[in-house]
Amino acid sequence: MNIRQGTRSPQAGDTLKIVLYKPFLSYDTYTFRMQGSSISTDKAKNDLTNIRVVPNPYLAAERWEPRNTYSSGRGPREIHFINLPTQCTIRIFNVSGALVKKIDHNALAENGTEIWDVLSDEKFEISYGVYVYHVDAPGVGQKTGTFAIIK
Repeated sequence: MNIRQGTRSPQAGDTLKIVLYKPFLSYDTYTFRMQGSSISTDKAKNDLTNIRVVPNPYLAAERWEPRNTYSSGRGPREIHFINLPTQCTIRIFNVSGALVKKIDHNALAENGTEIWDVLSDEKFEISYGVYVYHVDAPGVGQKTGTFAIIK
């Protein structure tokens, strides 16, 4: 059985086609060993320092955001939290300490990004200013930082 990339892990009896530009000899052999993904708690603790908010500061008309394909003007707003552990909770507060948004992040080990639509929990647009974020990853640790919104 041949497998397509990304569909599942190889199993016993699967085949793989390799194209080489040198002749095979009768004693040539190739051996492949596969190892499933794993999560290292120690590495995850060290990687908490790599958590970032992108872009920071956020400008109200960021060029990299998608355009509105149905009419003129801007598309949806986005702020990305990057380098997140696989499971964590992001809480965003204004400078007065009021909770603006809570985001639960549950992803595969290969995905450490969470996208926020820049709306509060009540679905209102947030105002300009400085915001504090707190990332709480159970069993890993916590990270706190700030970002700015400029409109």
